Amino acid sequence: MPTRFWNPPGTSYRDDHGYLRDSDAYPELSRDLRTLEQLADEPCLLLLGEPGIGKTTVLREQPVDTRPIDGTDLRFRLDLKSVDAVGFDTDVFRSPWFAAWRAGSHQLTLWLDSLDECLGRVEHITSKLLARLD
Repeated sequence: MPTRFWNPPGTSYRDDHGYLRDSDAYPELSRDLRTLEQLADEPCLLLLGEPGIGKTTVLREQPVDTRPIDGTDLRFRLDLKSVDAVGFDTDVFRSPWFAAWRAGSHQLTLWLDSLDECLGRVEHITSKLLARLD
């Protein structure tokens, strides 16, 4: 699997052919790029980009663990492509893993795919997320 890099807001990566150049040969082009592992301590990340560049693939590669044992973290992935308001509430906020997170001291990593595709079906989804995850 190729290494994928994240580009922070306010920075850009440009190459004549659209491919990442060797960072050893062109350090000035890649100094701002980070791997997902390097960003693991960030409290919130957004992966934005054109369709077909591998955003869903990145999310599917991430480990999921909805039953934490002895202080392990909770990690859950949800594809919002076909979720409606009721399904979103049930799949996230009324789920056993969410209740375990709220009741415990575990860190939650929540991978949401296709957020943009459910905006019309789940009214105020970002506000709901922020209020419930506060």
